[in-house]
Amino acid sequence: MIALSSIESLCTQVTSGGTPPRGTSDYFAREGIPWVKTSELQDAQILSTEEHLTDSGLQNSSAKVLPRGTVLMAMYGATVGKLGWLGIDASCNQAACALIPDPTRCDARWLFYALLRHRPSLISLANGAAQQNLNAGLIRRFSIPAPQLSTQRAIAEVLGALDDKIAANKRLVQTASELMSAHAEQLPTDATLRDLAELSRVQVSAGDLSEWATVWHYSLPAFDADILPERESGSSILSGKFKVSNPSVLLSKLNPRFPRVWDVPDPEDSAAASTEFLVLEPKSLPTSALWAVLANSRTTAYLSEHAAGTSGSHQRVRPDVAMDLPAPAAEHFADELVDLLRSLGARIQVARRESRTLAELRDTLLPKLMDGTLRVKDAERLAEEKL
Repeated sequence: MIALSSIESLCTQVTSGGTPPRGTSDYFAREGIPWVKTSELQDAQILSTEEHLTDSGLQNSSAKVLPRGTVLMAMYGATVGKLGWLGIDASCNQAACALIPDPTRCDARWLFYALLRHRPSLISLANGAAQQNLNAGLIRRFSIPAPQLSTQRAIAEVLGALDDKIAANKRLVQTASELMSAHAEQLPTDATLRDLAELSRVQVSAGDLSEWATVWHYSLPAFDADILPERESGSSILSGKFKVSNPSVLLSKLNPRFPRVWDVPDPEDSAAASTEFLVLEPKSLPTSALWAVLANSRTTAYLSEHAAGTSGSHQRVRPDVAMDLPAPAAEHFADELVDLLRSLGARIQVARRESRTLAELRDTLLPKLMDGTLRVKDAERLAEEKL
């Protein structure tokens, strides 16, 4: 039986973040001390931030410089319970709780995983009628099972290896995506989207879907999660969908200022997409080339300009308007460029699938390692098989 330890006993400090400086834009810059907002907590390591505090910003605020290894937890609102651990020295705002581990008692990355494991129990203690709120005092008093430091480090090493590979795949996907978009953006736009693709309107009713044992569902939430379809039972889908039978690119009609473009080079059997997507089947180019045309700033600007709707959160682009999108003619795609885009697109697909497999394994190992029901050596063997 692993003894319980309070968070306070495992840390040298548990405190809320600082109030940001106000009154002048000189307090923030592109360089300086990384400033972490709770919106940037994604249950992962934090290596960079959008904003940075200048020296004057630090002096004119209650912000503290937190050391690498500090664990952050969001305490308020929609992000309550979100976690991150600092791979850099940084500061955070007052909506986050900063936990600085005691290196003689607690491994920083293990503490991050332990809080992930016990997050539901901690959040259940939150107060507030309109929204759940935590505070540093409540977190400080919360107790978790804490094994010996050597065991903590071994657990963190196993789970961390999986997360590090997921992070590497994410960087690969980002770099490859940016390269593909940049190549397409350099081409002249002397044609339209309708010259490059056919718009498929084949629909499947909810009644027909209920007869499918499995549906590979290309939905907006699935895109936002990891850009991979969710495997669902047909009976669980309660509205009609577009059938995805051929290699396609899915383009979201909803809120185009937040672009969602999905490369589907090899759709699964019984694949279906949300009707918020346009299902575009390339005429001659591979899906990766069409994706590169659609996943760039030029496309986002056009769709945003032509969106219609009364609310910023419910603006849509009409299909006929989207099909008039200025685009490069197919002949501008040299064979070498097509080969490059196809290769990069394939690497992205492999990386995303691998990351999902690794994340599923991590989520399976995490509670068992934390509860002591799985030996570290056995977990290492399972992780090595996937890495």
